[in-house]
Amino acid sequence: MNTGTNPNFVNAAQHDYRLQSTSPGIDTGKVLAPFTDDFTGKSPDIGAFEFGKDAFIPGATILPEHIYNLDFQFNAPQNGQLSGTVTGLPLGRKLPQDFQIIIGNSTASGNFVSSYIDPNTNLAKVAFTDVNLGNQKGILPIYVKMGSNAPLELLQTITIS
Repeated sequence: MNTGTNPNFVNAAQHDYRLQSTSPGIDTGKVLAPFTDDFTGKSPDIGAFEFGKDAFIPGATILPEHIYNLDFQFNAPQNGQLSGTVTGLPLGRKLPQDFQIIIGNSTASGNFVSSYIDPNTNLAKVAFTDVNLGNQKGILPIYVKMGSNAPLELLQTITIS
């Protein structure tokens, strides 16, 4: 794959640099044992993420006391679903795999798809999709849920008109 070729990232604008199934970077990397031993297919993919595998995100997960410093930015609702970004994670911390958002009286949901570390600040920005909203309107509370712990209500709300 030459450097002028579109790599077909999932969503580069949201810092989701995983490869789409149509990417010319799939199976076109070089084997550099032992560094590239964990690939799928005939050879490693070009780039940081191996297609079809969960990306490794370094760092310890946030603790319950970190939740109140999180800042959620939501995009306009689409078909009863929200997407957006979350910032405010402590330096070197990430969201746990079972992290979910609850908006108003909706069910716990959310797909946290990528984590981007700003090279200027070393702080994380996480993109998310598929947060259930349903048909709710008005000023709605935001809760977060981690694991089997009870949901925690944030100080932040979201206004849906």
